Amino acid sequence: MTQLESAHYDKWLTAQAKSRHPSAIRALFPLENNPGMISLLAGKPNPQTFPFENITVTLKPVTPDAPHPKLEINAGADLQEALQYTATCGLPRLHKFVRDFQHHVHGRVAVPGEDDFSVTITNGSQDAFTKACAALIEQGDHVLIESPVYTGAIPEMTIAGAQFVEVECDEQGMSAAKLAHVMENWPENKPRPKLVYTVPTGNNPSGASAGKQRKIDILNLARKYDFLILEDDPYYFLTFDGDRVPSYFALEKELGGVRGRVLRLDSMSKVLSSGLRIGWATGPQKIIEAMDLHTSAANLQPNSTSQAIVQALFKHWGIDGLLEHVSRVADFYRVKRDAFEGAAAKYMSDIATWVTPTAGMFLWLKLDCEDSNDVIKERAIKNGVIALPGNVFYPTPRTTPYTRLSYSMASIEDAEEAFRRLRRTVFEPFHSMSRATNIAEFKRWLKESGCEMHAGLDVVHSPESGYKWVAVGDIPSDAEIATVKRDVCITENSCKDAFKSLGLPDLRSDLLIATYLSLHFVSDKLAEGMQSILKHQPYVNVLPAIGETLTTLYWTEDELAYTLSTAVYKATKDREAHWQNDYEEVKRWLEASSVFVFSWDVFKHAFTMITSRAFPSKLIGDVANTPMLVPLWDVGNHKPLARVVWMDTAYTGKDAISVKIPDGARRGDEVFNNYGAKPTNELLLAYGFVSPPEHIDQHDIVPFKLGAGVAVPEHKKNMLRRWKLMDENDTLVTFNLSDGGSLPAGLKFLMRLLADDELSDDGASSIEELDNKASNDFELECDIHAALFDMLQVKLEGASKSLAKAVGDEEDGGVAVRPAVLQMIKKLLVNHIRIISDTKNGVENTLDRLDEEADDVQSHKLLFRGLHAAVYEIEIGGCSKVVKVFYNEGANVFCNASFDNEAAAYTRLQHLAEFSFVEGVVWIKRERLGRCSSLRIPLKYFGDAPAIPAIIMQSFTGTHKRLCDVSGVGAQVREKAVQVLRDIHRQGICHGDINARNVLICEATGDVKLVDYGSSRALTEGKAEKEVEFMKRRFERAVE
Repeated sequence: MTQLESAHYDKWLTAQAKSRHPSAIRALFPLENNPGMISLLAGKPNPQTFPFENITVTLKPVTPDAPHPKLEINAGADLQEALQYTATCGLPRLHKFVRDFQHHVHGRVAVPGEDDFSVTITNGSQDAFTKACAALIEQGDHVLIESPVYTGAIPEMTIAGAQFVEVECDEQGMSAAKLAHVMENWPENKPRPKLVYTVPTGNNPSGASAGKQRKIDILNLARKYDFLILEDDPYYFLTFDGDRVPSYFALEKELGGVRGRVLRLDSMSKVLSSGLRIGWATGPQKIIEAMDLHTSAANLQPNSTSQAIVQALFKHWGIDGLLEHVSRVADFYRVKRDAFEGAAAKYMSDIATWVTPTAGMFLWLKLDCEDSNDVIKERAIKNGVIALPGNVFYPTPRTTPYTRLSYSMASIEDAEEAFRRLRRTVFEPFHSMSRATNIAEFKRWLKESGCEMHAGLDVVHSPESGYKWVAVGDIPSDAEIATVKRDVCITENSCKDAFKSLGLPDLRSDLLIATYLSLHFVSDKLAEGMQSILKHQPYVNVLPAIGETLTTLYWTEDELAYTLSTAVYKATKDREAHWQNDYEEVKRWLEASSVFVFSWDVFKHAFTMITSRAFPSKLIGDVANTPMLVPLWDVGNHKPLARVVWMDTAYTGKDAISVKIPDGARRGDEVFNNYGAKPTNELLLAYGFVSPPEHIDQHDIVPFKLGAGVAVPEHKKNMLRRWKLMDENDTLVTFNLSDGGSLPAGLKFLMRLLADDELSDDGASSIEELDNKASNDFELECDIHAALFDMLQVKLEGASKSLAKAVGDEEDGGVAVRPAVLQMIKKLLVNHIRIISDTKNGVENTLDRLDEEADDVQSHKLLFRGLHAAVYEIEIGGCSKVVKVFYNEGANVFCNASFDNEAAAYTRLQHLAEFSFVEGVVWIKRERLGRCSSLRIPLKYFGDAPAIPAIIMQSFTGTHKRLCDVSGVGAQVREKAVQVLRDIHRQGICHGDINARNVLICEATGDVKLVDYGSSRALTEGKAEKEVEFMKRRFERAVE
């Protein structure tokens, strides 16, 4: 016997299922299709009254450049079938396709008496599951379920009257060993379970997938103990890695023996559309018949319109096309899984565990907590992330550390931010006491430690600014408001004392403090002896929670991208790299000392607390003057103009330090501390806030660095070190531009020194004196100021573009940047633009003065001319120079209407250090500072602008730029221009900057010349054509 007898199912079917009878009307529906039959049977609406002409569905292209196929369900039999009552088990052609598909995928064909299974189409697999429960489960029946189990299964089984028997799961889902144990120890006086319910692939919620042997073991148990397997498999086609594991339904045939114990549920919701509500059930004929009878009574049939659309789609695709589609869908979710798990590994690896899902849409996290319900259901939502706590996946109330996270809808970009927020949520138990309790405990600890707080001062908490000082009564002028004992401060020495039992670590003072502080954040994981050395838990409880600070180390890449035009971006990346190296050093010491190793995020947070809160230890008389943390002092928020006095131990005459406020405070006022003048860069990097928008940051700076890649001779290095413009590692100093427009001390001297081999600092007594001592070379002075102007202009344009983008993104409202961070970005960029603009204006004033001092051009001779430029040989300052002059408005010419009616344009003239002619090429050799040197000379010295040339680069035609004859000069000149390009290519040179300003014609001979080879590149032999196409700027590729 290969098939269970029909009567065998009677013990499994419910009384409700047995009591159902076929519809008298629907049972006769098939006869309507007999030729010549006139049907007066059903009260079907006449399709002529339907308002629908046809149904057209446009499919997405398989690839971006592929066509958009259309599915047409036109008037006639097909449309009538889509809109009319139809067979309970589904549209006939769709029903046949599904039977063929089950044969193709699972290897089974229905054969009466040998393999009596049937198929029925359903409104999704949930519909099939509901009807299966009604057919198989009645009050008091025992049902074996996975633990955890799909939460949507619990209510329906409960309504049906199931008594749940939970079977533990492992990384492959339901454990066969645990199931066997349950059945082997089943009480003889209790009816055995009817069925086992399982989601074997990409399990919801655990993400687990059963292997083939696991399925075989459970199927053999079903045969041994005579129960059904309800195989709910909506994620079967979302298998990521390797081939799909054979289903229970397939294994029934593959293993041989008696079939008929598997009822399989399939769904198209996860691979086509959840809104179409199309699925199917495949299983023993008698169970499928019971489900169909339920359908005929409850909703008559599955949605025929959805069936017709899917039927047309399957006809268009065929079985192979459908399988190709589900493979693409699986690849889509595999990429999401990888990104999601990568973010989980980055932020959760030390506080959660999970099994990598090989199918489906879910990550089942075991959090480092006792109960995930409060973490996920309450706190996570407040932190802006929604997930499901694990307790909803069990049939009876319980606490569990698990939570289910779905990666199906969240964008890949959101993954990191989601886990960053979840991490912050999980760490909140370290601050789980109420804020009031934290404050009360902190103040009690301070009092017991001998610290004092003014009676009119209190510590309070607000969601906007965290813990802070507030005057609860009037505080008089010059009152000491916060006095802290020396031994309460966290210092290098106090940390050494704490760690002495472990063997003194060879760590820097800030690393010692960061390590000591980090251990407080994970104190519950430490051995009891280790916990006893931690003396500052009440203080740590009033520090910001991990992830609450907004220093740039906690910004997303999208947020940091706005700072690319500033020094903040690199400083952030450098700090992260340095701190990670420090963490590895601390980690090695912890491992060697057998101390619990906290995570990088814990260490980063602790280090952030130091950078944002540390005071100098000289306040307590420490000669080394290393960073120290002062509880209570750092509760006061920073305000740039707040008047406070820090009184050290020498001033107080006691073993304590104190804060005094000269102006006092009125009741209800926030009382501020003042950490001193800080530029916005430092506030963002170390503190995570900026001054208010209305506050003018007079101490703000813009870092400015020169000389990257410049080779400096030894005799110049000695001078630079002497004036502290180069450090011991031969790195040039970074200057700070500030308000006022003045150049920082040493910048002009440095630039002169880099450009002038004969410059000396003999006799100078200060760096300011060297700055103010102009070079004897007038051209050099022009060069360095013009170069400075160019560099400042580049910085200004970068900051302006970033600010415009920030403002635009804020107005659009679609930017993935937190509002608080966006405001800080805007403040940073506004300050940068103000400072750079002031400095650039100062440099421009100097250039104007140099222009006035320049000797008049004594003579000039036109060599070549073009539409936008001409090349002259000029006599200036007693020297002969060859210069290129831009004279067309809009082409780097500066116009100023205040110059009467003269040629009122100023332009930068490129200094040609060498001028030569090679095969139609004007070759420009660029020197000085690795940049193009510049002069600024009034254009009026050159008289009237030259005439428009014969040959110019005029326009695009399609993707090609062409040489146009605009003055009657024919093909001969055009061919000369093309020949120039051929010549330089043969010489292995790609020009890289073909444009109207660089195409010139000789007045005397008509020869065409190309100038400006500053963007040129050497071509590699054998790769010239490819390199010519891709080496240049986008809009010039076609020409060359």
